[in-house]
Amino acid sequence: MKKNIDYQIIELAGPRLGAVSRKSLTDAGVSGTSISRRLEAGLLTSPFRGVYVVNALRCADTILHASGLAYPEGAVCRFSAASSHGFDCYSPNKPQFVTAKGSGAKSPDVRFHETRSLPSDDVVVANGLRITSPARTLCDISGSVPIGRLRHFTETQLTRSNPGAEELVACVQSRRRRGVAGVGHLAEILAFMLDDQPVPDSVLEMRLFDGLVSVGLTNLIRQFRPSWYDGIRGVVDIADPIGKTIIEADGRQFRQVTQAHNNDRQRDRKAAANGYLVLRIGYQELVSRRDSVLSEIRDVVIRRRAAATGSILAESEPA
Repeated sequence: MKKNIDYQIIELAGPRLGAVSRKSLTDAGVSGTSISRRLEAGLLTSPFRGVYVVNALRCADTILHASGLAYPEGAVCRFSAASSHGFDCYSPNKPQFVTAKGSGAKSPDVRFHETRSLPSDDVVVANGLRITSPARTLCDISGSVPIGRLRHFTETQLTRSNPGAEELVACVQSRRRRGVAGVGHLAEILAFMLDDQPVPDSVLEMRLFDGLVSVGLTNLIRQFRPSWYDGIRGVVDIADPIGKTIIEADGRQFRQVTQAHNNDRQRDRKAAANGYLVLRIGYQELVSRRDSVLSEIRDVVIRRRAAATGSILAESEPA
């Protein structure tokens, strides 16, 4: 009987290189007593609550599979992900895994990172593991490598179409809007590498407005003129005066952004001084990850409307 249980545990843990959840074991009929005996005998170890590793099957990636079972919404990230995607880098000595902000994940065998945002667009699945996409991986490591090394990663991966240029631009736009440190360096590199033509702002603005209506946002105002703006640049693309949210559509190519972004920052500071939050949406982001970006905007607008009308105590902003 004991031998059969051992075979059963190995069969269940095999697809994840030795990692298995307690639920999988108990669902298959392995009792808690049987699990405890194997823990005491050293046949199993428990790196996380409710997750076990069959020591006879353990390899370098087993702990990542165990992390995935413990934190199913997380993903292999940064240089561990870069190695998986074939970047010209070595795997880190301690594997890296990203979890939701506030998860409190800890392990002596894994370097955990936390994020407030890990949309499905930023994750791929390979060999049963959730891994940050090549584009998200480049964004995540952009602040921790020298600029020359980052340029090399970007050039070689774009040459391999892993990621594609549109996917990378969309991810950079998303991460910049969230204020992620270091991703600006990646944007500067793309400014010299890509020469895409700008999309007319009117076209992008209408596509963005129609998309927001399609996800249930009403009472938005196009071509809104705030009282504190003046001159030819005194109109914003879309606004929600109730929750004080401004949504700007940006169809510019990377080569045009330097002075334009300086002007944008000045306008954003003026908007912030008047209690408005500004969300800037780029063309590639709206095309490549339409559903997630529209959902993000909708959630922000709804939360800010609720805060303004007293439905909740504090305003919520994207992070």
